[in-house]
Formats: sequence, C-alpha cells, structure tokens
Amino acid sequence: MKTNTDPPDERDAATGGGASTPAASAGDPEKPVELAVGGQHACVRRDSGAVMCWGRGVDGQLGDGRGRDSARPVAVAELRDAVELAAGGRHTCARRSGGQVVCWGSNELGQRGDGGGRRGATSPRPVAVRGLTDAVALASGDDHVCALRQAGRVVCWGSNRDGQLGSNARAVAVAPTVAQGVAATALTAGASHTCARATQGQAVCWGGGRRGQLGAGAGASGSPRPVPGVIGVESLVAGADHTCALTSWGEVLCWGANDEAQSGAPVATPVAGATKVAGLRDVVALAAGRAHSCAQFPSGRALCWGANNLGQLGDGSMTRQTAPTSVAELAGIVELEAGWDHTCALTTGGAVRCWGSNDHSALGNGAPGNTERMQAAPVRGLADATQIQAGERFTCSATASGQAICWGANNAGQLGDGSNLGRATPAPVPGLQDVVEVTTGTNHACARARAGVVYCWGDNATGQLGDGTTKQRRTPVAVLGLNDATALAAGTGHTCAARRTGRVVCWGANAEGQLGDGSTVDRTKPVVVTGIQGARALAAGGAHTCALQASGATQCWGSNKRGQIGNGVGAANLAVPQSRPAAVQKLVDAVEVGAGALHTCARRRTGEVACWGHSSQGQLGAGIRGDWTTRVPVKDIRSASALAVGDAYSCAISNGVAMCWGDNAGGQLGDGTRAEKDVPVAGQRVKGAVQLAAGKRHACARTSNQRVYCWGDNSDGQLGDGSVSFSTKPTKVLDLP
Repeated sequence: MKTNTDPPDERDAATGGGASTPAASAGDPEKPVELAVGGQHACVRRDSGAVMCWGRGVDGQLGDGRGRDSARPVAVAELRDAVELAAGGRHTCARRSGGQVVCWGSNELGQRGDGGGRRGATSPRPVAVRGLTDAVALASGDDHVCALRQAGRVVCWGSNRDGQLGSNARAVAVAPTVAQGVAATALTAGASHTCARATQGQAVCWGGGRRGQLGAGAGASGSPRPVPGVIGVESLVAGADHTCALTSWGEVLCWGANDEAQSGAPVATPVAGATKVAGLRDVVALAAGRAHSCAQFPSGRALCWGANNLGQLGDGSMTRQTAPTSVAELAGIVELEAGWDHTCALTTGGAVRCWGSNDHSALGNGAPGNTERMQAAPVRGLADATQIQAGERFTCSATASGQAICWGANNAGQLGDGSNLGRATPAPVPGLQDVVEVTTGTNHACARARAGVVYCWGDNATGQLGDGTTKQRRTPVAVLGLNDATALAAGTGHTCAARRTGRVVCWGANAEGQLGDGSTVDRTKPVVVTGIQGARALAAGGAHTCALQASGATQCWGSNKRGQIGNGVGAANLAVPQSRPAAVQKLVDAVEVGAGALHTCARRRTGEVACWGHSSQGQLGAGIRGDWTTRVPVKDIRSASALAVGDAYSCAISNGVAMCWGDNAGGQLGDGTRAEKDVPVAGQRVKGAVQLAAGKRHACARTSNQRVYCWGDNSDGQLGDGSVSFSTKPTKVLDLP
C-alpha cells in the first residue's frame, strides 16, 4: 500500500521510492511518474495528472466505473489533475492539484470520506472527500485514510476500531476527523495503525498495537505516542502489523510483527522496540507489505525480506528470507511500493514491474488472476488424460503417453518437478514412465507404473512417501518393497496400495490407526493391513481408509470420531481409533468409494449414492446435519456413473451433469454460488464426463475424449487454465512504457 508521503516542498525527487514522489518528466505527459499499490490492486499517476489502475476491481477501487477486475491498466474516470496517490486495502484516493482529495472503491467503513451516502456502498468513480481542500500529503491503510494538511495538522477517516484515526474515539468516521496532539511532516498507515514523522524527526504512532507495531509496547492507543529511541527519521512505512523507519543516515529500524521476519529480526516473535535491520545502509526508500519489507538504494536496486510464499520478495524463490535479499533482474528503480502479498517498482523509463501474488490480476501483466472459477474451464495443454486426482491445492493426471502431469501449489514439492514453485498449467513429473494411475494427498502425490512399481513425492513429514525416511522429496522416490500394486489412494498424511494378491499395504501417518495394521505408530515403509482380501479399489481421507472388495462389500479403518468408518458403533466408542478394518454396515453393492476429511461415500450398482460420517456442511447430501455412523442415501441421485469426495463436499455424475453437495466456499459445487448445500445441486455440465476428482475446494472432470475441465478455487493455479497465481520475479505491467 501507499504508505508514506511527504509534503511537496520536502520531497527529494532524486531518490524516489516510498519516501517520495518521483520527479515529473518534462515533455512526456503520458509517462508514469508515481506508483501506489493497494491490497490487491495498483495505480500509476501519469505526468499529465491522469491515473491508471489494475488488479482487483470488484469494490470499485480501479475507479473506471465498471467495478470489475482488470489484468491491465484502465483509466480512472473524471480525474485529470492528480498530484498524489494513496491506495488502501480495497480503496484508492488521490490528491488533486488544488489540495482537494477524492476517493473511490470500498466504503464499508467510511473510507470514501464524503460524510454521507450509504456506508458499505462501493464507489467505482472518484468522490470528493468532504471539507478537505488543503491537503499536502496522503496515506492509506487497509480501511482508513489520513491526510496531512498545511501547518502539520493531520485528519483521518474510515475504520477506527483500534483508534487508528487518532481521535481518542473508536467510532467509524465517514468524514475527516482531527488526529489529536500531533504535528507531522509525513504519514504512513498500516492495517489498523498510523504513524507520523513529527516536526523534530521523531516517530509517533497510534491505533492497533497488539503485535508491537506502535513501537512502545503492546496494546492499542487512540492518541499518538512517541516510538522510543527513534530519531532522525527521514521516512516511515507501515505493513499490516509492523512499521519501519528510514533514518537520515540511511539505516533502517523496524518494530512490530515478525512471524515472517518482516521486521528483520532473527526471532519469530514480535519486535517490541525499534530494532536495526542488519546489513542495510545508504537506503533511500522503504516499502512494506502485509508481511514483507523492501529497501531501495541509490543504485536503483532493491533488497526485500520477510514472507515469500507467493514470491513477493522477487528473488526467484518462494523461501522466506530473514535477511535482505536482492530482487532479481531489476534495476533503475525510482519508486518501490508493496501491497498485501505483491510488490511493484516504477523504473527510470516509466515502466512498472510487479511480482508476487496475482490474486485478482494484481500484477497487471495481462494474465488472469487466480480467483475462483464458477464455470468449468479447460486445463491448458492437456489432451490425453486417462485419469485425474485432486489434492488440497494441486491436481495431477495420468496421460495416455504414460506420463504423470501436475499443476497448482508446490509448497512441499508436490508437483514433483524438483522445485517449490507453483504452476498454473500442467507440467510432466520428470523421470516417470508408463504411468497408469496417480493419487494425491494434502501435499504429496504418488504414481503407479504399469508393472506395479509406485513412486511418491512431496511432503513426507509422517513417512507418506514410503521411502523409509521423513525427508521431503521434490522429485519421485520409489516406495520400498512395492512392485505389484494395482490401485492407490492417498490421504492427508498417509498412502495405501492394493496388491495383485488382493491384500493392502499402507504407510505414513497412523495416529488414528489409518494404516490398518493394528497399531497407531507412523510407518515410513509399507505395512500390511490386517484381514483385507480381494481389494480392488481404495479410498483415503483425512485419517481413515477404505477398501472396496470385488463382492461390493466395503471395509474401513482409522479415525471414526465422526462415524466415517460406517460400522454403526455407538457414540461412546467413536473416539476409539479403528486400527483394524471393519465392515461398512448395510453396504454390499458398492462399485466406487470416496473419502473426505470426515465423511465417506459410495456409489452403488443401482446408480444411487450413499454417504456416512460428518455432515456439518451438508456433505452427506441427505438434507441432514450431524454425524451418522451408518449410510444414508443421497437425495435425488438415481443414475450416478462416477463419484468424487472432497474435503467437506461430494460430487457425482448423473445424466451428464456434475451433481454436488456440501461445502462451497470456493465455488467447487459449480452452481454459481459459494453457499453450502445439504442436498445435491446441478453444477457443471461437462459433455462426455466419465470421471470426477475433488480437492479441498476445487473439482475437475475428465471426458471420454481425454480432456480435463476444472472449477472452484484457483488460489494456487490448481485449475490449470493458465491463470497466473504469482510471479517470483518482476513481470512487466502492460500498456505502460
């Protein structure tokens, strides 16, 4: 977010960055001269005074009058004389040449500042802030805005839950209200706190202080209080819950939240007082995001540190950095700004480059962002899928050419490509041949070769890869002693295989008896499940496992806390792990079985579907809630031809339509809403669908012509449609120099 500004007469145009507005470029009115980055959007001011924005726009924060996301810059309506920008969580403000201020976007907490209208109504076009005609600087937090007026006076408006307006009150202000007891020369605003550079170069802060972001111990303050030991302040920046100061001698001091090392300290606990960030000197500007920080240098280079799970540090990795690390392949920076989980830089030629999360197309590079898809979208470049499986936030497929193909999240190496970088399109898992089946757990995957050998990769904290270790593997490793597998299933932290003999072996997590060997001891190598014969298919859930036998009978074992074993035991015995297989009661004609986190379903020969276990979100599909230890029929399903069970929802193909029920937070039911359903609803009609796969909050269908279509949550590119989830290196914003 645009977190620090100075009055124009104090700006050093030679440095740029978060501490100043870059100098105007004579003779080129279209050249970008200022950058502001909000939660999931960004804006540039052209030398002419026009403003362009991109990224999330559903709250109107792009200002173009449409209220839609945009993957490339769009013009803010009716604004031609802007001299400064400030972007907040879901709103944007601009200071005009005459000192007036206009804001647009979310007004849920009064951040529009116009003193009237409906709170909560968005404004997709600029609206004048009431009574403010002499502003000389702006700062925007998540849901509040502050302006510096002439003579150092500060006024703020918007959310005031933690006292971030400095008015000694807690009520929302829909128009500017005076911050008491502060005379400032610069401002910055975080998620729920505000800081200022006082006239003598001290730092003062107010608002939320639960994580030490006020620099004077924990706790909120509705009025400004000085940050002890901080003097000679040149500029300030605020992240969500941390603050950093640049001193006049080029050093950086930070305080507040440090769980991702965003305050630059070597510990993961909040930094209670201002602490010097090691290795930084001659810094000219700072930027702070939700949980990362950056510093700009006279050379035009930048260093960043803190959270990097979405590539927001720009170093080409997704590894958190506790010490400043160089932004890759970027020079000539004149301004640096950070949003929630992405970062942008304005360079000497007027080009803007962004990196990190691409939620809602925040990077502006023309690629669609990783938002939910309410309609089934084809997986890009996959035309020969023979089987599909969905993990928590990734997806894999076996192909007709014998490859294993994966896409989506890769935080634990679950894509098997040797890295931890996610992908929004399919890529082969190297080193595998003749693959006929894949299975996916929460953060690991396995593949079965035609000969019966099994390979696994990804998270291995509980031994779920079966290689005799608990070491994470980013490339496939062979499961020890297994060369005759005929079917696979992977749960949250365990994996199982049926063998040619009809017996079953399992490995990995076993705290709830999900390995079925009569114990509750984790195993890093396969162990035999007691008493299973004739197994032809498997299903693995959160902490339970099921085997479908050739006869149609089904046996399950593991956690039964919510009745997911289906053996009809009384409530008094549910907490006892079922470490040996038990028959699912009243089920003798199953042809397919699927397991979720806490529930289980089976497709019957009749075409009906039955489910049992937990139904807090309607995942049993029977119009009932609670826990059920024996099967209940899913309503209105009479001709199911395929079944898939996700974390807390279920789907079946019936008459060519994907009928789904249960949790719908990611739009995974495919009915165009995010509302959970306790009976099946008609979702996606995928022509020729023959198989379904269900992840935590996304679902996929494979067709008879070997195409794959996915819908639901796409936060990590798990739908495979090419939507860019993030970029770990700077990428160019389109339609700018």
